[in-house]
Amino acid sequence: MCLLWGPVAALAGEPDRAVVVADTLNVRRHPKASAEVLWTLSRGDVARVERRAGSWALVRVDRGRGYIAVSERLAVLYTEKAPRTEKKKGSKAAPVSEKKAKTSLVGIREAVRTEERKLLAVRKEERAVIRELDRFNASLAQARKKERELNRKLSAVEAKVGEALKAKARVEADIRTGRKHLMARLAAYHKLNQIGEMNTFAASGSFHDMVVKKKALARIMGSDAVLLTRYTVLLREREAAESRLAAERSALAAAATAHGKVLADVEARYRKRAAMLKEVREKEVLSLAAIAEMKQAERVLEAKVRELARTRKALAAKNRFVRYKGLLKYPVTGKIIKTFGRHKDPRMNVTTFENGISIRTQRGEPVRAVTSGEVLFADWLQGYGNLIIVNHGESWYTLYAHTDEMFKKKGDRVDTREVIATVGDSSLSGYPDLHFEIRHHGKPLNPGPWFKK
Repeated sequence: MCLLWGPVAALAGEPDRAVVVADTLNVRRHPKASAEVLWTLSRGDVARVERRAGSWALVRVDRGRGYIAVSERLAVLYTEKAPRTEKKKGSKAAPVSEKKAKTSLVGIREAVRTEERKLLAVRKEERAVIRELDRFNASLAQARKKERELNRKLSAVEAKVGEALKAKARVEADIRTGRKHLMARLAAYHKLNQIGEMNTFAASGSFHDMVVKKKALARIMGSDAVLLTRYTVLLREREAAESRLAAERSALAAAATAHGKVLADVEARYRKRAAMLKEVREKEVLSLAAIAEMKQAERVLEAKVRELARTRKALAAKNRFVRYKGLLKYPVTGKIIKTFGRHKDPRMNVTTFENGISIRTQRGEPVRAVTSGEVLFADWLQGYGNLIIVNHGESWYTLYAHTDEMFKKKGDRVDTREVIATVGDSSLSGYPDLHFEIRHHGKPLNPGPWFKK
């Protein structure tokens, strides 16, 4: 059994834990930044969440209760997987009683060190991703600056094109007016040709009057021709300018489109790296929570072993447990699904150490003491569910974990094959599995050779 791999399996559901991911985090009296600071938590600390208050959470730790700010850079909430059943694989954290306590705790401490090494690797990966994101940020800033410049130029060209179109419209209106006047002149000239110049001039009162009329007519015709020529040239110039501006607008639009594709590619890669950073930070949260939970289990079991050591000398053993090696009957009828020793957990990709055996059976199946002794512990224990520990004297103990109804309490005597509990389903598997261990001086031993073949 490994005590504490399960509780960080998912960051889903109603969160009941908060793990600190900042270096330090203030715990405040009220859920606001100006409230009094009660104390501070450190990176990796885990607190039980009692309720949410917007972006704050009311948490409880050993020192008391207070509010912490919740965000992905301060503290992240997560949900323990089956809070009272999550630690089927927890015996790796089992401490050693009496003088060999340090030796028996090597397993869980090594597991903590392994998880801490994984955490260092995750943080190194996080720093690499952050550096890459910084480079992408710089690229994005340059690309967006260029995009703004192209858009400004394109807007300026669009404005020039608009002005050119307005000027062209004015010239075309002037040409239409001039053409109308010119057509009137041509009509007059046509009539003049029909009447004849001489008849027209003859109608003059004097020769001087005739000469004046002729000169005036010549000036009018010349002026109309010059005006028409000027409008025609101006119209051609406006059309040429419009054409140039349209070409410039087209080129700028093409450049903006091409740059837009570059910008979209940079943004897509940035989003990909940002998603990677989020995933890395989720791994960091999981590792921090796993480390904190394993250390908590270590403290719980160390305290329990100290208690066992204090009471061991007061217990009188009436028989020697060692005599029953190879003669014991199994505590429950069923199929052995986990044996003593190392096992690879494919889900968590970690190697755990089973300190006993797990027997799958039916829920409610009677659990029997393998031999006589005195109940040393009968209560819920994190990672073991409802646990009964029977002392057989001379520092020999048997453990019956994940039971349902317990018929014995601390201090009760039990006889060989006496029913002490029923099988429950509090293991992480979700099935009715009884976890059984044999320990001597707190050190777990392989139960296999102790049972009668």
